Amino acid sequence: MRRFYYFIVLFFIFNIYLFAQSDRSFVVIDANTNKVLIEEKSNKKHKIASLTKIWTALIVLENSNLDDEVVVSKRATLQQGSSIYLKENQICTIKDLVHGMLLRSGNDASVALAEHIAGSEEKFVKLMNKRAKEFGIKNTKFVDVTGLGNNISTAKDVAIMFELALKNSKFKDISGQSSYKNSLDGQIWKNKHKLVVENSKAFAGKTGYTKQSGRTLATAFYDEKSSKSFIVVTLNEKDDWKVHKSLAQKIFMK
Repeated sequence: MRRFYYFIVLFFIFNIYLFAQSDRSFVVIDANTNKVLIEEKSNKKHKIASLTKIWTALIVLENSNLDDEVVVSKRATLQQGSSIYLKENQICTIKDLVHGMLLRSGNDASVALAEHIAGSEEKFVKLMNKRAKEFGIKNTKFVDVTGLGNNISTAKDVAIMFELALKNSKFKDISGQSSYKNSLDGQIWKNKHKLVVENSKAFAGKTGYTKQSGRTLATAFYDEKSSKSFIVVTLNEKDDWKVHKSLAQKIFMK
């Protein structure tokens, strides 16, 4: 009887593992044409965690100057998860906050920026959804600026949003930096996206993770020799670093 129960437990664990694997999705798109090069369930809707900040950053950069100053609210400092440890009433530049949001995934920075631009996070989210609609991005719905909540999108939509964001020179520059010395306390913030730090062909990227979304990752690659430029997005992929490198290698070898 004990063997039977042991078998049942193993059966359920194995099926949970298979379900988790089957629930992943990914896409590789040509960064110049948006043509899909490789995909798996790329239109399946997922929670996208901090990949949200790609769009948050773009809306901020479209509506501000890098040297604009932001007064941090108490609400911003109380955000859970990744943080750059802002203090209430602290005065920061847009430049520092966007770096903190994209390189360190600071949720406090995201909310501080949103409140500065639109007056409240809720109003800023409306700007995010409006802008997405203007670009014809139909399978995405934002409810916050951090990705801590139920922001829903698809691998294909995220890839398109990332491609659009990369057309903004400020976004491209910031998201592609390996590190940044902030002017708040002089500390050096290292980019959490290790492919951007370690892989010369990965020129920009954004990481994401919550228990509900699993691991999410976006990477932009460029090969000078072949002039190939493409974007890889994986959602709910536990081996995301390995998968991104593998998919990139497939494209480079074509």
